[in-house]
Amino acid sequence: MQQYAARLQSSPPKAERLKVLKQFDSGVKATEGTVDMAINAQIAVALAIIATFPLEQRMPLDDVSREMEKNRPVLEATVRSQVLIAHLYTYRSMTEVEIQLYAEFAKSPAGSKYHLVTMAACKKAILEGAVKWGDLIGNAIKETKGSSEA
Repeated sequence: MQQYAARLQSSPPKAERLKVLKQFDSGVKATEGTVDMAINAQIAVALAIIATFPLEQRMPLDDVSREMEKNRPVLEATVRSQVLIAHLYTYRSMTEVEIQLYAEFAKSPAGSKYHLVTMAACKKAILEGAVKWGDLIGNAIKETKGSSEA
């Protein structure tokens, strides 16, 4: 996909294809969901690290969430371009009409529900993995602090 993205510099896609893929992204909420998952993962890891701090230095969940949310605009811009490249690559063999049909399905009641459930499952899996990863990081930090104090 990286090679494909590099080739896009010299041979950019047609404006119509970009327009259809942006509609598709909007319909399936790929960028929105990916940003949400990334922020949730950051929150989980931050909370695990914060849990190793003395009680008086721990930041409440709402404050951690607010801090992570500050990065949403920059993260969204980055993710949006990455999602576009991924969609250009993934659907490179499809016509604009075929992609448009998929985008229309994504916005339909059935398609909307399908993508909502799918994204919720992905978010849950990513968040649970991030929490576990964060716990491992927190425990490793605690172990390192404990062994350096001994």
